[in-house]
Order: sequence, then C-alpha cells, then structure tokens
Amino acid sequence: MAKDQNERMMHSYAKIWAVLVVLVVLGLGVFGTLAGRIFHLTTEWNEYVQAIGGGLIASITVFVFISLLLEPRRDQVRSMTISKYAIETANRQFQDYFEAALPSASYESSAEPKSDFREAFVKFLSNSSRYDYKGDSANVTMARLVLLKNRPEVKDIERVRLCLLDPRATEPLRAHAEYRLQRTGVEPTASAVAAEQESLQVDIWVSLVGLFDIRHTRPTAIYLHRDLPFFRCEYFDDGMFLSYYVGTAFFPETLEFHSRSRPFDAYQRALELSRRFATKVAVFAPNGPSADLVSDDKSMTAMLSDLGCTDTLVNLRTLAQERVERQKGRLKKAGMSPDDLF
Repeated sequence: MAKDQNERMMHSYAKIWAVLVVLVVLGLGVFGTLAGRIFHLTTEWNEYVQAIGGGLIASITVFVFISLLLEPRRDQVRSMTISKYAIETANRQFQDYFEAALPSASYESSAEPKSDFREAFVKFLSNSSRYDYKGDSANVTMARLVLLKNRPEVKDIERVRLCLLDPRATEPLRAHAEYRLQRTGVEPTASAVAAEQESLQVDIWVSLVGLFDIRHTRPTAIYLHRDLPFFRCEYFDDGMFLSYYVGTAFFPETLEFHSRSRPFDAYQRALELSRRFATKVAVFAPNGPSADLVSDDKSMTAMLSDLGCTDTLVNLRTLAQERVERQKGRLKKAGMSPDDLF
C-alpha cells in the first residue's frame, strides 16, 4: 500500500513540475515578445528578443501538442510492446519450468478411435526403435500389431515388449474385474465379478495367441505382472501415452508426455520393475537363443496350459480374429483405414 502511495505522489510531483516548467517557459516567451515595447529597446535588439520569445512560445506549443496527441499513443504502443514481451517471457518461463511435469498434449475419452490421437501415435511409432506397453489384456494393442504386422514401421522396430496381467493372479484379476464393472456401472456382485474375471482371463489368452501368430513378422517379448488396475502406458523413444482406468469409455482419456518429462522417467522405472519382477517371460519368435522362446504350437500350448488355459489354440485363434475384425470395424466407423498406421 505504501509503495502505491509513493508512486502516486511521485507521479503527481512530476505533473506539477511539468506544468511549472511549461508556465515558466511560456512566461519567458511572452515576456520576450513584449520586452522591446516595455524597455524601448533598439530595433535590432527588439528583433532578437522577439525572436527568442516567439521561439519559446512555438516550442511550448509544439511540446503541448506532442504531449496531448503523440505521447499518449506512443506510450500506448510502448506499453503494448512491453506487455507482449512480458507475456511471451512469462510463457517461456512457465513452459520451461513446467515442461518436466505437465503433459504436452491430452486426448479426450471416446467410444471410437480419435484422429488426433492416431496422428500423435503414428508420429511416435514411426520414429521409435521400441514399443513398450503395460496394461491388463492388451486388447487394442494386439489387434493393432496384427493389422500392422507387415508395415515396415512396425517390422523394423527393434524391441516390442508388452506387460500383461498374469491370468493366474487371482486377487489382481478380481480387482481388475471389479473395477471394470464399476466403470461400466454394473453392480459388482459375486457372480458378475466371477464372470468378468473369466472374461478378462480369456482376453489375455486371446492376446497371447494373436501375438504368437505374428511371431514370424513381428517378434514380441511378453512379461506378465500382478499389479492392480491403475493405468495403461505405451512407450516410445521420444515420449509416452498414459491412460488412467477411469470413466466408462472404451478408449479412456490419454495424456502425452515428452521423454524429457519427469512422468516419463517415473513410469519408465515402474515399467522396468514390472519386467524385472515379471511372474513369467515369453519371447514369441520363430527362433532364437532365449530360454523363454515360444516358437511353435507345441510350446505355445504348453505355455497356455501353464497359465491355466483349458481352451484350444483353434478356438483362441478364432476369438483373436474376431477381435481384429471388431477393431477394423471401429477404425472404419471413425473414418480410418485399417491398412494405415493407427
């Protein structure tokens, strides 16, 4: 408050001094024009004094016109320039300061794929040497990799590593099932939870079979985890997409983080821990030195049996193809081609 009062007082003093200076100079000008008559000066001196007086009056007139007309506009332009510079500087500082914590973009939840998310996803995918995923059943991710298995952008990725929920993990499965029901507004009764839990298990087995069947064109590493249902993340060299399991939409709201951000580092560490402490690891590929290699139907059947699956490969392949067709239908409904990157 005292600072504002001081500023107002200084402004008032400046105005008073400006008025006094104008009056004094104007008085000197008038005096100069009349001095010759008052003091009966010679013609030559009278002309000199009148010229000085007239010059002072003219200067004051010009000064007053400039102060009244030009100065306010110039001050306005100067103020706008300073304000614009201050805003740009503040925005840069805000961006630099919060870039490490805030998402670089967000994509609203929807029932169908969104074009803006597709464009961002394709940009990251096309320029990345890796694709890492962590979630529950990889429902959409499996269909994406199957549909794009022959695209060079996908075939040339050095590492594709997916972290899926372990279908043997009873308590995490129940938690995911209950949460799925709550999100869709269904009362989580014991029978509903059991049915949803079984459905989730089947979703996971179907994803595994779908990924196994593209091993010749797109080798994939699988890690099973037992985490509770909090989020899904997809990682690339330059950034990640993070989706929290909230809301009822099939495609939940997704946040995009750049690789320089703190959330990128934090969730990447969580992802590394999930892989390090995976309950099971499998590598779907036609051949290789890995002890976790699953390369033929026999080893795949043995893996599924170990995971508690009693269904046949034939039936699971049928379910996988049906899922891929449903994803193609979603893409077409959203105006996208299943043959393009998405």
